[in-house]
Amino acid sequence: MSQTVNPYSASSAEAIERVFPQADVVRLYRSYRSTMEITAFAQRITPNPDIIPWNGTGPSPSSRASATRKRSCGPSRR
Repeated sequence: MSQTVNPYSASSAEAIERVFPQADVVRLYRSYRSTMEITAFAQRITPNPDIIPWNGTGPSPSSRASATRKRSCGPSRR
């Protein structure tokens, strides 16, 4: 999972380390926001072996194809 202060920024921890070599970098790997099912789903899309999921459980997410882009950008309706 990639969570940043500014998600639209192109900066990364590595880029910041190059600018501020004396800085201490703390990497946080435990997710306290996503259930194990959501973390497993996200790992199939963008693998990150460093993530440690929270032990909470919940329904498994799903993905569905949409006929149009407009329909794919709104809330899911069943």
